[in-house]
Amino acid sequence: MSFKSKLNLEAKIFNPDERKRAFSNLPMRAAREMRNSLRKQSLASKPAGRIERYEDSSRGRGFQRRFQRSAPGQRFANETLTLLNAYDAKRLGDLSALVEIADKINPRNGANAKDYGAELQEREREVMTESDVAEAKADYDRRAKDTLRELLT
Repeated sequence: MSFKSKLNLEAKIFNPDERKRAFSNLPMRAAREMRNSLRKQSLASKPAGRIERYEDSSRGRGFQRRFQRSAPGQRFANETLTLLNAYDAKRLGDLSALVEIADKINPRNGANAKDYGAELQEREREVMTESDVAEAKADYDRRAKDTLRELLT
């Protein structure tokens, strides 16, 4: 019984420039996807905590606004969208990226979104959960396998 094997060195995986190009974009694409996923999940959550009322000075004297807070174990409630818009994806290097809450100031009370996000996470208001991390890891692994498969062809 004979066995023939053919080695093709023209595949993209053997070209260092092609390898670098393919894998250097991977972390940032995955980070952007995670940022967008966190925003969507935060917008889709329905708060079930206490209802607060406060004066709405922009509409005149006597007008009040109502706002429902999130309950422990839920994602944070969106009132001014400052925290939601503060999710940021940064490139740290060729093969790394970071998703974090940026330093944005809430226009209503002057609070820093990064500090408020850390405070909410400590109070079990879930800015980012373990399932979010697992989902992002699975997405990254899928992207890496697809990229590797593309380089092998």
